[in-house]
Amino acid sequence: MTKFNDLCAAYGDVKRQFDDYRKECMLVVGALVAGLREYLEAPDGYVSLFCKHGSWAGRKVDSPLAAMHLADDTFWHFGISMDLFEESGQLPFHTIGFDIKLKKVGHKFIVQCEEGPVFELNREQPDGFRPLYDYIYQFAKKRYSESFSDFILKGDATRRFGF
Repeated sequence: MTKFNDLCAAYGDVKRQFDDYRKECMLVVGALVAGLREYLEAPDGYVSLFCKHGSWAGRKVDSPLAAMHLADDTFWHFGISMDLFEESGQLPFHTIGFDIKLKKVGHKFIVQCEEGPVFELNREQPDGFRPLYDYIYQFAKKRYSESFSDFILKGDATRRFGF
């Protein structure tokens, strides 16, 4: 084998490693969103992925591949959105979005929602994602419970409700 062929083989190896890494992260993102939907007992279509970068930025997408973007910080960035309503099928409803970043380190996945705590998740443990789901649920619940007073008392325009 020539030195050039040796370099080509090394390139092929690292490309396969990256492809395997990307596929594994996509599986985790898909499982994370499906698990959140189940955790919340949300109707189909009300918990979704959305794209944060590129030509699909800001749009809901069906697959992790379309939602995930590998940034310079070595994390995969993507969004999760929840469409919330007072009564099923009735307006007004509100979409709340979460910025999520994820990467695999060793056998664990490092995940951060918004600028909250960092979670170490293990895909092999069935309840391994629950602390992240609890955080997302409590974050949204707190946001809604404080939104009206922040809007009225502090003039915080970021706490608008969507209606």
